[in-house]
Amino acid sequence: MSLFSNRQESKQEASLRSGIRTVENALVSLGHPPDESRAESDDDMPAWRIDCGHGVKIDVRLVVDGEQSFLRVSATIAAVPRSDAGNLYRRLLELNASVIKGVAFGVFHGDIVLVNAYGATTLDLSNVRQLLQQTEKLALHYASIFSSGTFAQ
Repeated sequence: MSLFSNRQESKQEASLRSGIRTVENALVSLGHPPDESRAESDDDMPAWRIDCGHGVKIDVRLVVDGEQSFLRVSATIAAVPRSDAGNLYRRLLELNASVIKGVAFGVFHGDIVLVNAYGATTLDLSNVRQLLQQTEKLALHYASIFSSGTFAQ
């Protein structure tokens, strides 16, 4: 039993190191220096933060959950408004079900976020670039709609 757990830990560590290299190579290819993008995380897992302008920030994290690991990309779009939140939540759920693909809207710590995740065992440079580009494009699009005041309509 002990031998198996040691082998599993080293496999996870190798996967984590590979994931870090892949994410940082993708960041470089998109013009985001990894040294400037690294961020603190509550669980000491590798994390990066990208400021895309217009109030949009993208958080990138490698996450291990039991035997599974994945890359989680989330974009903060705007603060949840204090009024008319019911219509906003309804609109977010409608968009999740009908319009957006591969990501989902959510609310986290009082902010509207877009969340995207991908299994870390199959990460490669093109996957990570696609996740980052897709999340940034959608986040900037919806942030501009939200700032115009027509988001929940």
